[in-house]
Amino acid sequence: MAEMSIYKKIKEIIVKDGQLPADFSLETEEFANGIKFAPGAKEGVLRHHSSGQGGSSIFPKTLKGYMSKPEAFALKHFEDKEADDFSTATEGKVILNYIQLHKQDFPAQKLFSMAHFFVLNGTKPESVKLGLMLMRLFRLQPKEIAKVKDSLVTLGYYEDFTGYVLDNMMYWDNDARQEILFDYAQKLNGWGKINVMGLLEADTEEKKSWILKHGCKNSVMCNYLAMTCAAKSGIYERLAEGNLSDEEMIGVRDIIGGLVEDGPAASLADLKNPSGLIVAYFLQLKGKALDIETIDLLYGIKLYFETRELEKADTIAAMVDELVASMNVNVMIKDALPEKTFLCLRISSLRNEDLSEELYELLRNDFTKYFRYSTYILIKDTKTEDFFDLCDLNIKEEDYPVGMGDLQIFKPENEKALPLDIVVQYLDKFPNKGKKMIKICLNSPVIRWRNVAAKALLGWEDELSKKLSNIDEELYNMVVDINGKEVSKLTKEMLMKMVL
Repeated sequence: MAEMSIYKKIKEIIVKDGQLPADFSLETEEFANGIKFAPGAKEGVLRHHSSGQGGSSIFPKTLKGYMSKPEAFALKHFEDKEADDFSTATEGKVILNYIQLHKQDFPAQKLFSMAHFFVLNGTKPESVKLGLMLMRLFRLQPKEIAKVKDSLVTLGYYEDFTGYVLDNMMYWDNDARQEILFDYAQKLNGWGKINVMGLLEADTEEKKSWILKHGCKNSVMCNYLAMTCAAKSGIYERLAEGNLSDEEMIGVRDIIGGLVEDGPAASLADLKNPSGLIVAYFLQLKGKALDIETIDLLYGIKLYFETRELEKADTIAAMVDELVASMNVNVMIKDALPEKTFLCLRISSLRNEDLSEELYELLRNDFTKYFRYSTYILIKDTKTEDFFDLCDLNIKEEDYPVGMGDLQIFKPENEKALPLDIVVQYLDKFPNKGKKMIKICLNSPVIRWRNVAAKALLGWEDELSKKLSNIDEELYNMVVDINGKEVSKLTKEMLMKMVL
């Protein structure tokens, strides 16, 4: 029985539930180096973190050959022979440029028909992406749009395709397009939402209110949407009016949090009056009970103004201190630590307080759950001896893969395997501690793990003013052995320093 097309899979879910589940994904395989992209992430990274697509592609010649073949043959050949090694995100611009320069080789009707066939019948994501990308070449008339609208809008609910669908909607009737965009915005949460929010017009009070409350929150990073939502939500005016609802206050917190977040997009300092926005927000907080998330933001704002030496930084700092003065923050973060560990540890650091004792107790009771936060203990340099004893007790070498490799990320093979690299990266300042973790990292197929282990051992040499051979004979022999097999140039350079 033929595999169901991606379009039909998505269509069935949309008809039944109105949107795709948050964890819906068409990706079935990871790249050889262990990296797996979230839907839309590859395109999102290229769009926001590089100058765009580039490079080369040999696919245009294959595509040219498809022009003389039946559409079903072209799709089958693409999915059998091309799709697994093809990337529309990285090769697309080259392909479109080639078609523009060789229009005579790509009859318009044939190319469009084939592209839409790929969109409707593709069973692999790259087939659908290729079809959507090729359809961008055509500025359709209303009757033609009506024929393809359902398939394109349906596919847009999957965030791997959203950006390609939006490109196709560029010349649609704006009112109809805005209606679709608003529906997307309310149902998407990742890279698709990030793409949509830039195009969504705040042309009604309903939209402005929604953008204020829900526009900024997404699963990637609030910073990507914070400036867009600040501009479109009327945040200044709404704060000036006062009496915001709890839902509005949470939305404002998301927007301001994104503006002070250390991210790739515009930040608070890019506003005309950053202190004015913050003061208006603080005035709305006066007299209210603050939760952990809001307290975390307050200290983040204070730090943002201080580190950037912005105008009125002293005023902002004084207002933060006044707002939190009535709250027993120390007790609050200790109480919330088990469930909101990251936020509480960050707040404690910003307040120059130490929760190492409390974190150690959490680790003692559930080492696996809280291990990811244990670098806090090393940075504070308290409870370190007890922490290393816990590590020796809980970490077993047999739970981790062994062998030379070039993997970029760690993929745990069982629930007992922990991300040891986050701790080992700090062991350069702790000679003769964490030996078992260093051994596991040296023997790991993950390049980063071997890197942090080598860095730690070089740190031991510096701290003790001795060569590794005079510090730990077993580790020295491991380094000698691994150095002969090492495939990473950077890691080998570090290993060689200890061998010579």
